[in-house]
Amino acid sequence: VIENRKVTCQISWEAQELVGQNTDLLFEAFSRFEAFGMTGTHCQRSDILDLVKKASTTLRLKKLTLEECGFSVEQVKELSSYIQNMSSLERLVIGNNGFQAKHLSELLPSLKFTKLEELGLYGNPLGPEGIKLLRNPDFSLLPYLNILWFSKIKMGDEGFAELAEVLLNPRARIKTLSLADNGITHVGMEKFCSRILTGLISLEYFDISHNPIGAEGLESFAKYVPVGNFVKSLDLSYTKMLVGANGKPSDVGFDKMMDRMGE
Repeated sequence: VIENRKVTCQISWEAQELVGQNTDLLFEAFSRFEAFGMTGTHCQRSDILDLVKKASTTLRLKKLTLEECGFSVEQVKELSSYIQNMSSLERLVIGNNGFQAKHLSELLPSLKFTKLEELGLYGNPLGPEGIKLLRNPDFSLLPYLNILWFSKIKMGDEGFAELAEVLLNPRARIKTLSLADNGITHVGMEKFCSRILTGLISLEYFDISHNPIGAEGLESFAKYVPVGNFVKSLDLSYTKMLVGANGKPSDVGFDKMMDRMGE
């Protein structure tokens, strides 16, 4: 099975002691691993980095998942040096790690050495400053990137507007954009949609759920989405889309959306 099929390695914390004693044997036995993931709640950060280092030189990883590891800035710098060796890496998921802009600035330079298609940074309080860093060519010029999981990163309206500037890059080919629970309002929706939506023709899945965009925010989306190129999947749950900015019931956005879909 291992010789002829793709295999995923997901190491649980219960096996940490065993793995620590047999790391070389583990990677030699499963040298065809293409995905490697760890949740760091019960693991030493140094142990996780040792395993990632070994994986970077032993395996041709296509996916790396590291959640709840709580890396320091210096540890992210070390992690970045290992990711540079992962030339076949297509999917990087580093969620719920407490990353701030200073952590992200250490990670970004390594991405240009990969074939990254998917980036998951959800649950990290990057804020608007973190989004501004994405203007860096190390990120903005990634040729294969098409999936962004950016939910719950505290971008707010300011960060949402910054993201529009990032995605204005003519090379951007984003198909999946998840921005749930970011404190985005109708103000941010108007700025983002008017700036980018007509040009982001590759977008297929857009998740703006759990953001209080209200009826006006939904109206902005409907107003700027390209006719004949409506996204295939749109998540508007818990967005107060039937409530106006004045707090009163309003169906103006919903009606506009239905009219646009009919076009």
